[in-house]
Amino acid sequence: MDRSPESKSINLSPVWQRFAHRYLLGVLLLPLLGLGAWLIWKTWKEQKARRYRITDRQISSIDVRYHQTLDLSNIEEVRLRQTGFQRWLGTGDLVLETGSSEMVMVGMENPASLKAAIEEAAATLREAMRQQEERKSPEPDREPGSMDRMDYLTGLWQQGLISDRDFNEERRHFE
Repeated sequence: MDRSPESKSINLSPVWQRFAHRYLLGVLLLPLLGLGAWLIWKTWKEQKARRYRITDRQISSIDVRYHQTLDLSNIEEVRLRQTGFQRWLGTGDLVLETGSSEMVMVGMENPASLKAAIEEAAATLREAMRQQEERKSPEPDREPGSMDRMDYLTGLWQQGLISDRDFNEERRHFE
């Protein structure tokens, strides 16, 4: 885990334990004409190719082939996928779901606490956005454009184009 103080982000990558079964298989296959060495190299390359960046607003998954970003406020559910072997090693995969897409964070160390932290951050961000929406200026009591029409009516009255009685009668529609 790498924390960047200037950008307030956390960088994560899959732990080697997530790929332990493939590394073990590669070691066992070493005597077979380099097949084991190829499997170890391919597994290492796959592990190093994945990165995750978590900021206070979004989570990004960066791979050699793609880049995916999810806003924390859009995350509806965080699920933990763990086999018995992964549980024993203290690793697991997190599945982050939004209404339209999902992101899988593969090979996370201590996934249960990371899941709780992501859920808390998403809930906090949604609450802050809700409070900000409530603090916006309240909607005017009048219909849009009614003040413009009142100004127009007042102008006609001041110019003497309508009588006092007509002005008072029309003004009651705006009150």
